[in-house]
Amino acid sequence: MVRLNGLNTLSITRNHMTGTIPPELFSIRNLENLFLYANQMRGSIPSEVANAKKLKILSAGNNLFAGTLVSEIGQVSTLEQLDIGFNEFWLRLPTEMGQLTNMKYLVIEDNRFSGPMPSEFGRMSNLETFLLSQNLMKGPLPIDLTNLSNLHEWRFAHTGLGGDFPTEFGQAMTNLHRLEMGGNNFRGTIMTEFGYMTQLSWLALNGNDLTGTIPTEIGHLVNMTRLSLQDTLIEGTIPSEIGLMTKLENLNIDKNNLTGRAPEEICALRALELNLFVTDCEARGSVGIVCPIPDCCTFCRRGESSNSSP
Repeated sequence: MVRLNGLNTLSITRNHMTGTIPPELFSIRNLENLFLYANQMRGSIPSEVANAKKLKILSAGNNLFAGTLVSEIGQVSTLEQLDIGFNEFWLRLPTEMGQLTNMKYLVIEDNRFSGPMPSEFGRMSNLETFLLSQNLMKGPLPIDLTNLSNLHEWRFAHTGLGGDFPTEFGQAMTNLHRLEMGGNNFRGTIMTEFGYMTQLSWLALNGNDLTGTIPTEIGHLVNMTRLSLQDTLIEGTIPSEIGLMTKLENLNIDKNNLTGRAPEEICALRALELNLFVTDCEARGSVGIVCPIPDCCTFCRRGESSNSSP
């Protein structure tokens, strides 16, 4: 490998490569970009990764890697992009990853990471994209993650995380464009502070134990194109302020305990960009929404509206 010290970028993406990562790769003095994406490689990332003093990009997603993620990954202080998604890494995320303060793009989705979310990740203040969905974690979101104020895209659907969603995130993460947190164990009401996240174009809160009503402040999200609130415990009526989302394309609010009539302000969006609007059908003596089809709703669901106990 000594003869490769002038090598800056090594890419073997989509080459049906097998075997493990040679530890000697990380001794290449000037290596900055290593692309191993979409192969059939096994093993794990060797601890010798700490020797990569100039590495900026490590792309190892869509392989057959497994085992624990070595703590030495936190010593690669130059890392800006790390993709280990769609593998079989397990156990806890190393807290040492919090030392990666130059990180901008972090993909660890579709693995088997467990345990709590490390609060140390809040040190990655330059992070712009954080994809964490489809893991086996538990516990709340650490308040330290409010330091990730440069995030544009944050996906942590189906991770097992839960508890009360900290309201501090509303004012701290005003640069977010996409937030996916569906299929988790979050509870409590939908926070009014979502109204501060005016850059949001995609918000998915579905499949959580959310209660209370939809706050009118959600109408401040005028850049919204996709809003998913289905399969929760929310009740009350649909706020007319959603009609202020003139860019809205998909609105899913079925499998809830909502009642009343779909506001005319939302129905008017069907003449703009809204091509999917799903509610629960009105049922006599039960919950559901009066919503003309197809002039307002595209369709409604029957007999699936309540997620609550009898």
